[in-house]
Parts: sequence; structure tokens; C-alpha cells
Amino acid sequence: MNSRINSSPLVGRSASRILLLLLTFSASIQTFAQVDPPIPAGDIRIHYFRPDGNYSGWTVYAFDNTTENTGNYGGGPVQVTGTDSYGVYFDVGVTAGAQEVGIILHNPTATGGDQKDTPNNLFVDPTTQGLEYWAYSGIACLYTSAPSLSNPTAILPGYVRVH
Repeated sequence: MNSRINSSPLVGRSASRILLLLLTFSASIQTFAQVDPPIPAGDIRIHYFRPDGNYSGWTVYAFDNTTENTGNYGGGPVQVTGTDSYGVYFDVGVTAGAQEVGIILHNPTATGGDQKDTPNNLFVDPTTQGLEYWAYSGIACLYTSAPSLSNPTAILPGYVRVH
């Protein structure tokens, strides 16, 4: 009985191709599975989605329990920190023990002047609501979990709708 392994060049090339395919597939999965970087200490994260995909000029103006520049509404806002599968996100500095952080999503460079995403000022309490929030353009609410992009007004798990 011959226990020698077939070492023909064709088998070697096939094995190399399979290995290359597996490495490429593995790299692709890692690219898709990337997660957002951790939220920096002393910050909260606001994820923001716009159906038009246009984030140019959009910023966050934070007030009350924040460490951000509150002296210049048009010039001191928080710029986009990064992008993710939801849209973009902003890391906003908050004071230690912050209980009321005001958030305004706006575009100070919009044609015709400053444009707020909604007319409402939004507020979060990081001590009880956590450090991460999701905003859907045109809806005056900051969610504590990502809303559905296809139906953003759907009731999220753990919530009720009161009319």
C-alpha cells in the first residue's frame, strides 16, 4: 500500500487558490463586521440618519451639561466624528454626572441660513439613559436604540405609544 500524497503541480495550484479565496473571504467578513470605535470617556454618541444621505454641513450644538463650546451657536458645534452603517455619528463631550444635555442637530451653512433638523431642542440624561443615542432626520426624538430605517416611527421594543 502506497501512502504517498499526490504532489502534482495541479493539486498545489488548486490548494493555493482555495487558500487565497478563504483569506479574501475572511478579510471581507472582517470589513463588514467592523464596529464603531468605543465612545471616548466623558462623551456621549449621537448617531444621525438622513434619508437623502447628505450630511454636508450638519453638526450638533450641545448645551447645558456639556463640555462643548456653547458660546458660538454657528461656529462652535460638534462636527461629524465618523460614519457607520446607520449614517454618521457625533461624539459630544458632557460634564461628569451630566443629567441634562441639550442637543440641536442643525446645518449652520445651509442655503438661506441655519437649518435645524427639527424645531425642537432635544434632551438626554446620560446618567439614566446611557451614552448612545440615535436620531432620524425630521423626527424630534433621540432614541436609545436604533430605529428601523424603513419604518422609523415603529414602536421599539420596551416602548409604548401614548396618544
